[in-house]
Amino acid sequence: MVEDGKLVGIITARQLIAQRANHLNQVVSARTQELRQSNDALLARDAELTHYMKAAARLQKRLVLPQSPPDWPEVAWGVHYASLDPLGGDLYGFARPDEDHLGVFIADASGHGVPAAMVAILARLAFSEAAKSTPRPGEVLAAMNRRLQDMADERFVTAFYGVLDRGTRRFTYANAGHPFPVRYSARAGKCQELSARGFMLGVMPDEMYAERAVELDPGDRLCLVTDGVADCRDERGATFGHERVGELLLAHAQLTAAEITAALVDELTRFRGTARPVDDVTIVVAAVR
Repeated sequence: MVEDGKLVGIITARQLIAQRANHLNQVVSARTQELRQSNDALLARDAELTHYMKAAARLQKRLVLPQSPPDWPEVAWGVHYASLDPLGGDLYGFARPDEDHLGVFIADASGHGVPAAMVAILARLAFSEAAKSTPRPGEVLAAMNRRLQDMADERFVTAFYGVLDRGTRRFTYANAGHPFPVRYSARAGKCQELSARGFMLGVMPDEMYAERAVELDPGDRLCLVTDGVADCRDERGATFGHERVGELLLAHAQLTAAEITAALVDELTRFRGTARPVDDVTIVVAAVR
């Protein structure tokens, strides 16, 4: 270093490098502190949102799902519900429009997360209102469809609703784009799909839902599922498929409704392996006594 033409000092490259490194360390330290504070704020916000989501999930389940299946002498139930996110789009329910009829309902709102959960709540309210006034499943789905028109983001709901006449054991049902339930007939010793077709709820305002009916016998089994069952994927991307539901029901038809439900859940878990779930899964099994 030179001042007024005179040599006043010497700075080595090592000193310059050390000074530069010290300056960079100070900058990094300051930036690290800023990032740490930002990260702490994000973690706190994430914890708050998680708390709110869990609280919302608990409230949604109380609004959408029965606390437990009804204890009816004609039918025993097995139920499994597992949402992909804290808030799910699947729902199921039971109805008793009068003393002579028992109803079972299952539905799936399109999408995932909060939007699907809000639609599921609307569908549950619509079902509760419609099912208490008539034992006709086609009328119930039509009333729900009218109420669910003009939902945001072109969302829709698939649904199945069946009603058992307690005196005749006649099971009348209608379908709004939902996977067909599977019936095991104890008399025939085989399974069949309860096929009925109708458009999804919330799309076509004047859609009519045709009804079909079967006679149920003691020992019969019904298995209702959402599409999270058929769409379950293994590590290679292969899907579980709807046919496996009937195969499992046939193989376990002598078990109770709760045992059949547990067997199907175990089979789904085994099939999926280490793969992550891709959708909500709901299973409702009925055993005719």
